[in-house]
Order: sequence, then C-alpha cells, then structure tokens
Amino acid sequence: MATKSQWIMDPISRTRFKDKHGVGIEEDEGKAAAEWTRTAFPGMIHSWDDINPLKEHCKGTIILKGIQGVPDALKAVEVGVQGIVRDIFLDSGFRYGADIAKPMALGARSYTYVLVLGGEEGVGHTLGVLCGDLDLTLHLAGIPLPKFISIDVHQDCL
Repeated sequence: MATKSQWIMDPISRTRFKDKHGVGIEEDEGKAAAEWTRTAFPGMIHSWDDINPLKEHCKGTIILKGIQGVPDALKAVEVGVQGIVRDIFLDSGFRYGADIAKPMALGARSYTYVLVLGGEEGVGHTLGVLCGDLDLTLHLAGIPLPKFISIDVHQDCL
C-alpha cells in the first residue's frame, strides 16, 4: 500500500535515510522532507543564524522572504529583520466564492487565468459561476463589495 510520503525518496535513499536516522520516512516525514530538500537543492539551506552576518556586512535594510506564518514573522522581528515578504500562491481549486474570498482576505490580488476546453464560452461560463458564488459568499458574510475583504473578515466570517 502506497503512502503519501512515497514520492519523497527513491528506494535507495529511503534505505539510507532509515540507516542514518533509525526510522522510516513515514515515521518522520518532516525530517525526510528536510533531507530531500538538502539533496535536491544543495547549498541553499539557511537558518536564523544567517541573519547576523548579513546585519554585520550589509548596510541596507534586510527584508526576509519565505516567512511561513506568525511564528516566523515574530522570529524575524526577534533577530532584527526590518521587513518581511509573505507570498500567497494559488494555482487552482477555485470551485466556490469562498475559494476566492479567503485568499483575498489574506491579501491576494492576483489575476486568475482560466483555461477551459470549452473555449471562450467555457471561460465565460466558469467566470460567471465563480463571480456569482463570490457575490453570494460576500453577502452571506455581510460584505458589500470585494474591496472590503480583509484579514479580519477571513478570521471571523468566511
């Protein structure tokens, strides 16, 4: 039976991981993912300890990208970073108005490109359905227009 972590490593790497750590990847998926990342992207691993040398050798403002959530943002403040970048990436899965409203509440302002086998008519239909459902979602949440969506709305209403 396949597990969700099967993709992480080939059989040889899985054996090496178990020999090195004493557990299979299914037992410690976080460690397995970190090890896979080190293998796939060598020399690109950074830690909070990398900030101090930057502060010593860099006269400008340090803005950190790759923040994963509030704990990372707080740690960035603690180590003296002057700014952070928090990206929101969406690639698909829009089926309901809430699927559009929630990312907007988190700050997403991306353009959505729709490609449907039905051509222009299919694209128009898909966008019409999504716009209608977004309108319903906003009204149910008491939001008159998309421009009034904010993080406060996301946490409380959607």
